Amino acid sequence: MNNLTLLSNYKKIVKNVSYLFKSLEKEFDYQDYKKQAFGTKKVKLTLERKMKNTYDAFVYLIENKENELNDSLLKRLIYLLYEEEKNNLLSLIKNRYYELTSYDVTRKMIEMFLAIKNSEELSSEDRFILGILFIVYLFYKENDKVLLLYKRKLNYLCIYFITIKSNNQYGYWR
Repeated sequence: MNNLTLLSNYKKIVKNVSYLFKSLEKEFDYQDYKKQAFGTKKVKLTLERKMKNTYDAFVYLIENKENELNDSLLKRLIYLLYEEEKNNLLSLIKNRYYELTSYDVTRKMIEMFLAIKNSEELSSEDRFILGILFIVYLFYKENDKVLLLYKRKLNYLCIYFITIKSNNQYGYWR
């Protein structure tokens, strides 16, 4: 992968994190956040720390797409996001991920999002963030492109996944 592609991916990750927090109705200055994400401005507030951690976790997953999603990788990912270990969450993600290896990327994205959404170890906001992180990661792993999710798309995507699961569309859940 060339440097131009990497830079483009990082910019898309910055935008994804921005859209993700906007969809959660968080108020922040985009230019300040962008500088913080790229490490040119100091993080001061709790929201800024959470956004920077989310950006770092996105980058970490994308940069490790060729590596096995093992305990070590997941521990580091979870620590980047929450600055603490969450072993139950690690087990949930790893187990669900490997249960889905034979399925297409759409089903993997839906199932991982819903598994994380139904986890009780995190707040609903953190479950949403982690679920979206895995949607983008799985799409990237399959297509080698960072999926760019706008605020409106994020909300519709979540509703769509839940609706598909509950209506058993596409014959996925028989």
